[in-house]
Amino acid sequence: MRAERAAGRNGGARVAPIGRIMLPRAASSALAVALVATLALADEPKRDLKREEQLRKDSVKVQSEHSRDLEPIVRFAAEKGLKARAADLVATIEKITPEWKTLDELKKLAESCQAASPEPADAAKELDKKLRYAQENYANHLMKLARDCGQNQLFTRAYDLIGDVLDAWPDHGEARKIRGYVRGPGNRWVSKNEAKLLNDNVLYKDKKGVVLGWVPKKDVARWDKGERPFAGGWLPEADEIEKIRTNEYRFWSVESEHFEIRTHVSRAEAWKFSQLLEDYYSQFFRTFLSFFDLESGVKLLFDTQPLKKKHLVYYYASRNDYLNHVKAEHGNDKLLLDSAGFYTQGAGQCTRMSHFYQTDNQDEVLSTTYHEVTHQLFAETKEDKSGASSGNNWVPEGIASYIETWGKDPKTKKWVPGMNVKHERLLAAKQHLASNPGWSLARFVAIDHKEFHESARGLNYSLSEALCHFFMHHDNERYKEDFVRFIAAYYGGKAKENSLFSHIQESGEAALETQFKDYMAKLGE
Repeated sequence: MRAERAAGRNGGARVAPIGRIMLPRAASSALAVALVATLALADEPKRDLKREEQLRKDSVKVQSEHSRDLEPIVRFAAEKGLKARAADLVATIEKITPEWKTLDELKKLAESCQAASPEPADAAKELDKKLRYAQENYANHLMKLARDCGQNQLFTRAYDLIGDVLDAWPDHGEARKIRGYVRGPGNRWVSKNEAKLLNDNVLYKDKKGVVLGWVPKKDVARWDKGERPFAGGWLPEADEIEKIRTNEYRFWSVESEHFEIRTHVSRAEAWKFSQLLEDYYSQFFRTFLSFFDLESGVKLLFDTQPLKKKHLVYYYASRNDYLNHVKAEHGNDKLLLDSAGFYTQGAGQCTRMSHFYQTDNQDEVLSTTYHEVTHQLFAETKEDKSGASSGNNWVPEGIASYIETWGKDPKTKKWVPGMNVKHERLLAAKQHLASNPGWSLARFVAIDHKEFHESARGLNYSLSEALCHFFMHHDNERYKEDFVRFIAAYYGGKAKENSLFSHIQESGEAALETQFKDYMAKLGE
């Protein structure tokens, strides 16, 4: 599996330089609220570094002020025996201000207080009142910061701040609308896609409560009786399963908001896999927001609409089925036969499609999945014209490999880009740089496609991943926005051998090389 996985990531990505990037019209209509102002960007916008630093300080100040406001509420909760509420508030303080001066004291207070039984209703009501005031105040300050960050082209930071607003105050109407939510059934917030689907469909669950996907309301009674749609008619579920699993060219098709999953596994597994991809999709656009808004005179955030054409993914029931497909449809390609997944823009039935398979070792394969879907999202969310960038062949594989260092925070369950600093490729790059002090950044970024893929290919992937990790995370993401715009320039056909150094405006070629080597030397220590 280790060999399959490595070869799959190296060999599965077959994306040529593509046209200049912009969000499709269906996914980029701007919400007409005060926050979403038109921000016309030049190809290489100038940064106000002093203002950026001030915004970082302002963010810390707002977080500290909120912890200050929460501290007396923690003490009130502990005094009234609201033990669980006190613990939750302490966890909030620790999350936003890990170095809070009285954090240890508050933890001990929450742990040692006696839980009242029954919980005093009057005290709980008073706590809710105090907390509501603190949360609304915090949310409003975060919204102001989000606007300021957007006006200074710190789009990812602005997007994250909107998320912080919703963490603090889930019912904040402005933040919900900016994130593309509308009021749905029961006055709850739902995405526009879900709101549209709910008019005529239900998210169907079987008798065991397992989700099978969206089903028209008019057909629910037949589904409840165990019938399933097939070839324009209806069959008992057992017959439908037999017909699909014994015919290579039949499959279940399950659609989520942005993906269509075709599979021989089952509807339930297809839906489950689609939700893994949807979860990644949100983080992908959050991280690379500046990439996609470069062309159109940027809107701060996007009021997303359903895609006209969804990203197509085939999910095979086994590795053997996957290999049979490669042999039949992809010329018995050795790189693909050794892979754990791939994306192709190809021809025939596999045009613009990712391919993966079910396995007991799913965690091992997921990094390949996210790698290849990264290629797919970059390739398919674009204008249809070819690029003409030169050099910089490390960019597409580097950024897709960098995705493999992402992980989930075990406490918050949220994505943390670059979290796995012990990733195998990062370690390989770290070792190579330590052993080769004469390695040249300028020389590396200028190598052509043939040299990148035919001379020390594995090492080139490792160094590319390491470079992306550096530019995305060095010095509190100091270079991130400029680097994402450089990626857009590459895909837009405007990058030349030395373009990297003109996009990273703060530092010259020699300084960047020194910083990169220092960063890698210390990474993971």
